Amino acid sequence: HNVEYVDLSRNEFFGGLSLASENVSSLSNTVRYLNLSYNKLAGGFFKSDSIGLFRNLQVLDLGGNHITGKLPSFGLLPNLRVLRLGSNQLFGEIPEELFESSMGVEELDLSGNAFTGMDLNFIHHLVVSCYLLSSIIKL
Repeated sequence: HNVEYVDLSRNEFFGGLSLASENVSSLSNTVRYLNLSYNKLAGGFFKSDSIGLFRNLQVLDLGGNHITGKLPSFGLLPNLRVLRLGSNQLFGEIPEELFESSMGVEELDLSGNAFTGMDLNFIHHLVVSCYLLSSIIKL
């Protein structure tokens, strides 16, 4: 059976997201909705080679955890429409590809993190229908 919808939110899971690609390859081919929000996940974000396996992913919700580090490239997720990463401990620059029309992101929550160096000049080009960027940018 092909799993498309995975909701493991609010379970107090702990650990990291640095998944080995061989451990998620069968799940990653079919999952479209992945919600791991409001757990106790910590450590770095998915590695770029692992996140690229989730080609059909449309919704990724990792909000309300303790995830640290920089965001990987999301360019390998052409179907991503909803990205919720609010209330973590992410830092660094926000990948501008998230705001490009070719990505097709419709909902973006990056609030409650510590991103830096974001060029706000491109904000007027946003095609995101719902975005939460409050208190994330330290210039």
